[in-house]
Amino acid sequence: MKPDAESIPNKINAPKQIRGGFDDRVVDFHLIHNQKTEDVRVFIDIIDSKPNDVILDGMDGYGAVAREILDTTEPKGFQPEIYTVDESVVQVERARQNMPDVQEDHLVQADIRNMPFEDKKFNTVIIKMGIHELPKSAQPDILKEVSRVLKPGGKFVTWELSFPDEASQVIFQDIIRKKDELAGFNRLVENRYFPRQDELLKLFADAGFEKVEVAHKVDAKLSMRVREQELVSKERKQIMSEEGTLTAEKEKELAELGKERCDQLVAFIKEYMSRVPESIRKQMEYYESENDTFLSPNKDIILGYKPESV
Repeated sequence: MKPDAESIPNKINAPKQIRGGFDDRVVDFHLIHNQKTEDVRVFIDIIDSKPNDVILDGMDGYGAVAREILDTTEPKGFQPEIYTVDESVVQVERARQNMPDVQEDHLVQADIRNMPFEDKKFNTVIIKMGIHELPKSAQPDILKEVSRVLKPGGKFVTWELSFPDEASQVIFQDIIRKKDELAGFNRLVENRYFPRQDELLKLFADAGFEKVEVAHKVDAKLSMRVREQELVSKERKQIMSEEGTLTAEKEKELAELGKERCDQLVAFIKEYMSRVPESIRKQMEYYESENDTFLSPNKDIILGYKPESV
C-alpha cells in the first residue's frame, strides 16, 4: 500500500529560488553517497562511449564521471572528446585538477540551463546527481537545454534520486535540508527539490525524449556519520581562503565542530523518524545505531534518446 504523505511529521514545501552553495560545499561525493563500484560500472556501460563520441558531463562537480569514462576507454585504445560544465567556480577548478588531460576550454563554467554550446553538438549528455540541485520549477529547463545540445538520436543518461512516493520523498528532503541548515548551506536549503521517479520520467517525456527507461536501480545505503567533514566544509574553505593553510589545531577544532553538528543531525533524525509510520521506515530501510542513522533513498539510472527526426 502506498504510504500516506500526510503522516510525515514535517513536510517542507518545494523551494522557488535558484541553485547555489557549491562554492562552499566541497566534499567527496563517492564517500557521502556510499557509491558502489558495481553501480559505477553499470553507469559507464550504459553510457557506452564510442571512439568518435563528443560527450558532455553536465553539473559535473569535480568531473568524477568524465574521469571514469576516460580511465575506462583509454585501455581500449581510444578516448572520446569530453566536455564538462558546472556553475561553481570551485567545482570547475577541482575538475581541472582532476582531469589535466582534458583541454582547458572543454572545462566550462556555466548554468546547465543556458550552456554556451551550439545546437546538436553532443552524442551523449550525462548528469549524475544534479537535477535535484535545482528547484522543481527549473528542472524542466535542464532537459530542454540537454535536448538542444544533443545530436538527433543522441543519448541522455542521468543517475538521480528517484523516490517511489511522496512520503519517502518528503522524509529525505526534510533530513537533507536539516543537514544543509547545520552546515550553513542556506541556499541549498532554499533551492533543492528531490524528485520522484514519476516526475523524472515526465521531465523526459515533456522534453521530447523517446525510448525512455529506468535502466538500473542504484544500491545506496547512506550513513549520516560520514558527513562530519561536509558539515564544516564552509568553515574549512573560509580558513583556507584567509590563512592559506590549516594548522593541526584548526583541523582539531573543525573535527570537533563536525562531530558536534553530526550529533545534532543524528538526534534530529532519530526524533523525526520516531514519528514516521513503521511501514515507511521499513520501505526506506531505516535503522539506527548508538551514534548514527542509516537509510536507503531510491536512486535510478534513467536514459532516453532525442528523436532522430528532430
